[in-house]
Amino acid sequence: MKKLLYIFLMTPFAALTQSVDLSLDSVFQRSDVGTYFDRGLDYYTIALSQVRPISFSGILSNMGSSDLTNCFLSVKIMHGGVDVFDTNSDTTDLIASASDSLYAAETFTPSEVGDYQVIIWTNSDSLDENPVNDTLYINFSVDANQFSRSDGNITGNCKLPDDSLLTVGVFAVGNVYKTTNDLCLEYFEVFIPDTSINEGQILYGNVLKLDTVSMTWVYAEPLDEHTVTASELNSEIMMGSSSWGEGGYPIIHGTIFAIMIGSYTSSMQFAHCQKVENYSVLWELDGVLTTMDSARAFQIRMVVDGCTGSVQSTEPIISEVNPNFPNPFSTTTQIAYTLSKSGSVELRVMDVSGKELFNEKYGQQAPGEHSIEIDRGHLPAGIYFYSLIAGNEAYTGKMVVR
Repeated sequence: MKKLLYIFLMTPFAALTQSVDLSLDSVFQRSDVGTYFDRGLDYYTIALSQVRPISFSGILSNMGSSDLTNCFLSVKIMHGGVDVFDTNSDTTDLIASASDSLYAAETFTPSEVGDYQVIIWTNSDSLDENPVNDTLYINFSVDANQFSRSDGNITGNCKLPDDSLLTVGVFAVGNVYKTTNDLCLEYFEVFIPDTSINEGQILYGNVLKLDTVSMTWVYAEPLDEHTVTASELNSEIMMGSSSWGEGGYPIIHGTIFAIMIGSYTSSMQFAHCQKVENYSVLWELDGVLTTMDSARAFQIRMVVDGCTGSVQSTEPIISEVNPNFPNPFSTTTQIAYTLSKSGSVELRVMDVSGKELFNEKYGQQAPGEHSIEIDRGHLPAGIYFYSLIAGNEAYTGKMVVR
């Protein structure tokens, strides 16, 4: 069982119904990363210290009019032009209009720095008449020290979209991360374009941590302010804290945190902007935090090290979690998990607005494998989030009721 991160990549539907049309909605997963942030906690560039096994699965949908037999998922990974990984999922039969979730049989753990190309596609006993929606291509990189949310698809510059939104004079954007191993933050890089309006602007920043029990953000560490000079236009600016010293700022494994960087004026422009996924970026306006979706935001690049021996860490209570299965579901679904030591277990279910709909306490549970069944009850069709809590740890996933 793996603790997984979901990244949903939607494929286009065929314009006309075909007899044989198997569609793929893929899930690209780095273990030990929760799914509360939709596509929110995986990275285009993964620091070597944060590499974990990557799992692959997909929701296969029969979009055609014919029933399909022996449907399965295939995954291939290339590194440096060389095939380094191949795996398949189990098979399933799909009647017309049906969907099913399939998981690849093996995981992949990158062992070298560089760029990786992932190809995920569908198979069945029948020849697909609409192949445009059955193959997905995903890229990611592994770097010795860089840790970045950027997927490489840079769309230009961005700034506060509406000056009238700013009343007090403070705004910031934060990229959300989660550690899978202990790390030390050394400094951050934010990119600014070559525009004279940026010269003399003052940048500020903060490190925020998510309290996974109350699901609220807590300000943990301020960054030093930085005044932009003419020589820094059209380049990256390094930001950090002089109080960290040579060892950097330690963050233990399993921490969800955000790096906030902003300006005291609405005219400041940032480069390396791209479309953000739901809940993966925080927006601070006049001191009020919210999450962004269907928007663009600038990307903040971290430089980290493994912090070996310098962080006081303890063995987590939740060692492994299987996301709820089946997903989507219409009646019941199950979450299977493993506790490395005893702990008090609780399950919460929220809607997309964060409103709590269900809260069940299961008391103290012994180390070992456990499972919880979620009954749809009166939940209408839609997307929901659940948090499995043990002690002060939480694993949060997304489930779909149909």
